[in-house]
Amino acid sequence: LGKEAHMLQSSALPSPFLTREWPDADVEFVAYTIGVWRELLPLLAQRQRQVVRSVIQAVSPLQEALCRFRCDSAIRVAANKNAAVIAFFTSLLRWPDVWQAKEMIRGFSIVGEDPDTQAWLASDAVAAVDAILQSSPGKHAAEIQRVTEKEHAKGFCSEWMTRSQLNARFGRGGWRPLERFLIVQADGKLRVIDNARRTGHNLHTEMNETIHVVSVEFVAAAAQQVANHLPPHERPPQETSSWLRMRIATDDLPDAYRGHPVRDDQLCFSIVAVFVEGAGWRFTILYGLAFGLESAVVNFNRFPLLAVAVCRRCLSGMNAAYFDDELSVDFHSESAVSQLALKLVCKAFGAEPQAAKSFPPAPDRNYLGTSVHVGAFLCEGTICVQPKFATVVKVCTRLQAALQSGTLPRDLAGRLRGDLIWLFSVNSGYGAKYASPLLTRFQHGESEVLPAEDKLVLQSLLAIVLQAPPRMFCLQACARPFTRVYSDASFEGGVLRLGWVLFPSDGAQPQGGTCLVPSAVLESWKSRRQQIYPGETLAVLLVPMLLPRYFVAADVLWFIDNQASVTAVIKGCSAEGDVHEIAHLAAVSRCAQQTKVWFEWIDSDSNPSDGLSRLGLLDPWSAQQDWFLQEFSYPAEAFRSAVVQAL
Repeated sequence: LGKEAHMLQSSALPSPFLTREWPDADVEFVAYTIGVWRELLPLLAQRQRQVVRSVIQAVSPLQEALCRFRCDSAIRVAANKNAAVIAFFTSLLRWPDVWQAKEMIRGFSIVGEDPDTQAWLASDAVAAVDAILQSSPGKHAAEIQRVTEKEHAKGFCSEWMTRSQLNARFGRGGWRPLERFLIVQADGKLRVIDNARRTGHNLHTEMNETIHVVSVEFVAAAAQQVANHLPPHERPPQETSSWLRMRIATDDLPDAYRGHPVRDDQLCFSIVAVFVEGAGWRFTILYGLAFGLESAVVNFNRFPLLAVAVCRRCLSGMNAAYFDDELSVDFHSESAVSQLALKLVCKAFGAEPQAAKSFPPAPDRNYLGTSVHVGAFLCEGTICVQPKFATVVKVCTRLQAALQSGTLPRDLAGRLRGDLIWLFSVNSGYGAKYASPLLTRFQHGESEVLPAEDKLVLQSLLAIVLQAPPRMFCLQACARPFTRVYSDASFEGGVLRLGWVLFPSDGAQPQGGTCLVPSAVLESWKSRRQQIYPGETLAVLLVPMLLPRYFVAADVLWFIDNQASVTAVIKGCSAEGDVHEIAHLAAVSRCAQQTKVWFEWIDSDSNPSDGLSRLGLLDPWSAQQDWFLQEFSYPAEAFRSAVVQAL
C-alpha cells in the first residue's frame, strides 16, 4: 500500500477486539427470532414446547418397537435413550449425522473395522494380557478399585472376571484390555481414565468427523447478535427495559460417556484391567464408552450437538454445549426460554439434566471454570469473564512450588499445562500460547530441573496470572477506540536503533519516537551478524515503558515488519533464547498495564516508522508529517536486570 495509504486505511479498520458473530447459522436464527418477538417471546416458546411434546408422544409407539432390537449394552446403560425421538429430529432438521439413533439401539463402534485392527488384535493380544498380569499395581490402585465397583453398582460394567472367563467368552487372544489410572479433579472428584493411547486402542480408531464445542465467547457473541436485531431504541446500553434482561443458566447431563452403549461385537475391546485387593488383576467389561477413547469423545459429543440444534431451531433457545456441560442464555426478564428448551429436549432424548447440577438463569454464573457476569449487558453493553478465584489460587500455588523447588516434575507440568492453557485461553489469549511450549517439554521430558531461562518463563506466567484483568466483551456500539502503533528497527555498523509512530485512540497528535539501544544491551544478547530480530521484538517491550499513558488500559493494534518478531510476540516462543526472554518480559509488562494488543505484520515499504529507525529525527519524510517527534534515552528500567527484578 505504501506508507500514506496504509496509515489511512488502518485508521478505518474496525477494532480487532470486537465481538464476532458465532459461525453457526442457527444462532443467528434465534437472535432474529428474539428481535422479532421481543416481549412476546415466552408465548411463542410455550407454543413451540407444546408442539414438541406432541411429537414426543406421537413417536412413542416407534420407540416401543425399537426397544426390542436393543443390544445387550444398550439394555444395560441406555435404557432411557429415546432413539425414536432422536431419529425424528434427525430427519426433521435434515441433520447430517443420520446414524446416532441406530447406534443408541445397536451400540457405538470404539475401534475401526479394517484389517489392521484385526491384525492388531491377533498379533500380541495374549502378550498384552500377560504384561498386565505380571505388572505391579499402579498408583491409586485401591481408589481405582473403589470407583470401578461403584460403576458395577450402577450397571455400567460387569462383575470382576478372570482371564480364563474372558478367554471362554471371546477366545484366547480375542480381546484387548484397557489400562486404568485415576486423576483428582479440581472439585475433588475422582475420575478414572482408561489409557487407550498406551494400549493401542486409539491408534486403531477411525475418526470420521471432528469435535464441535463452544467457549465462553459464545455468551458475548449471542449478546451481540441479539442486539443487532433489536430496534435502535431498545439496543443496549439502556437504563431500563420492560422485558430485556440477559441471564445465563447451566446444566449437566447424567452419565455422559457411560450412557452410550458399545456394540456387542466390540465389547472385546471394551475391557478394563483393575488390580483387586486380595485377588490380584481382574477384568471388567465396560458396557458404556470409556473415558480415554478418542472415539468416545466424538461419539458422545454428537448427542449434545443434536440436542442444541433442536433447541435453537425448534424452541427459540439460545443454547450451547461443551460436551456434557450445557449452557442456556436467556434474554427475557420473566421467562427461562432457553433452559426450558434444553431440559425438554434432553429429557425427550433420554438424558434429563441432573437436578443437583441445574442452575437457573442468573446474571452471574460459573461456566467452564470461569465466572461469567452478564448483569451489565443492558445498562453498559458489556460482558465480563474472569477465572474463578479458586483456580487462580491453585495455579499460583503450583507455580510457586515449582519455582521454590527449582524442579518441575511431569505430573505437576501436566496439571499446570491444563490449568494454565484453560485459564489463559479464557482471560489472556497470549498467556495460553506462552505456557504451552515449556510445560509440554517438561510433561514429556526426562529432566525435572529448571534452568534459569525456564524459571524466568514460570516467573512471567505467575506475574500474568496475578495481574491479568478480567476480560471485557463490549457490544460494537459500546466498543472503545483503539491506538495504532507502527514500530521498526535498524542495525547498521553495530548500532541498533528503534523507531515508532503511535496514533492515539482519541485522535490526538501522533507521537513519533526513536531510541538508540546501548551496546551493553546488545552484548547481553546472542552474538549475531544482524540484530534486527531481537531489536524488533525489543520495541514491543520498550515503547509502552516510554509512553505509558497511551497503553494503560488501552486497546492497541500494532504493526511490525519482521515476521519472526511478530511470531515471537504472539506465541511467546522462540528458538533464540534472548528473543524468547524479551517476548515474555514484554507480555508481563502489557499485563501489568492491562493493555490488549493485536499484532499484525506489515511490509517494510508500507511501514511509516522505517525512517525513524534508520535516521532518527533526521529522517526528512518523518519531519514532514504532522507528528510530535522525540528522541528518547534508553530507560534504566528496560535493562534485563531491572525487568527481571521487577518480576
